[in-house]
Amino acid sequence: MAELPDLEVFAQILTRRFKGKTLKELEVMVAKKLNVTSAELSKALEGKKLTAVSRYGKTLHLHFGEQVLQVHLMLRGELVALEKGAELPKYVILAFHFSGGEGFAVVDMLRAATPTLNPEPANAPDALEMDLDYFTAVLA
Repeated sequence: MAELPDLEVFAQILTRRFKGKTLKELEVMVAKKLNVTSAELSKALEGKKLTAVSRYGKTLHLHFGEQVLQVHLMLRGELVALEKGAELPKYVILAFHFSGGEGFAVVDMLRAATPTLNPEPANAPDALEMDLDYFTAVLA
């Protein structure tokens, strides 16, 4: 299971490699956990630039302009780099193909990884945002 520090590093790597690139194609291989149809997800994200990648709790947030795709890797989910022209690995949930030919895939042999388009805003503090000032205010 990816822990908070892992997800922070994943967000940094995805930002470094893909920020500013246009999503040319999104392949949805497993749609059962989506909150929208595969077609709606592709229509919402394809042709848009990845503007930011962030982490909130145990999820990654991929920002494509006004659209946000939240990805929860669950217990066994992983991110796998996709090189130009290479075959997809086994157990792909989503495959992101960007301008320039590179991309990445969300892979999960248990098929439990959960993508959510435009998730509801969180109403709880993030675990890494709680500091002395936060606890002082809460306990005052």
